[in-house]
Amino acid sequence: MIGELVSQLPGWLWRDSVWLALDRFGILIGDLFLLAAIVGVLRRDRVKAWFRRNQFPRIGGVASVDPSNVAGLLLLVSRLEVPKWLLQELRPQAIALVHTPESRRIADEIATYGAAMGIQCCGDVCVDDPDDPQASHAAVGMLIERLLKQFPREQCAVDTTGGKLPMSLGAFMAAEEAGVPSLYVSADFDARLRRPRPGTARVVRLSSPY
Repeated sequence: MIGELVSQLPGWLWRDSVWLALDRFGILIGDLFLLAAIVGVLRRDRVKAWFRRNQFPRIGGVASVDPSNVAGLLLLVSRLEVPKWLLQELRPQAIALVHTPESRRIADEIATYGAAMGIQCCGDVCVDDPDDPQASHAAVGMLIERLLKQFPREQCAVDTTGGKLPMSLGAFMAAEEAGVPSLYVSADFDARLRRPRPGTARVVRLSSPY
């Protein structure tokens, strides 16, 4: 049977020039693989970084947030107004707070305000340097773990509205790694009064990683 198949192959395939070309092609492919292996060893840190790069496949999506689906809420604390509005809007069962030394008093007020609504505060962490995203990342990651011990992943959320930009970035990355949605409070801005327009605030979803 094999002999019959071989006999059906075109005659030009048996020419010495064809086999010589195939042999050279095989050597070339082997050399390319060897070169790639050498480059991979010499620049292994860059190769590892490329494979481990952050990916965010589910950015955006559902614009509005269903209040009944948020049981555990992590807040970045800077000012008092937005967290109080969020607690009224989402009515979570528990909150966790990340603040700076300057916003510690406001964090205490938020915890007290939530307690009056029957909302448990399951912990707070102070970030000494608000310009260090790694500090925020670590604090948010630790508090997310606490929330996940009480509620399913899909019922937890991280609000990235408060704090400085590096804090928000660190919080977003921690939420993505934990598979927890990130939220943001948006409002129309009154250019004449130079402040948000009352009644236009809304909660939008930045990411749905689960």
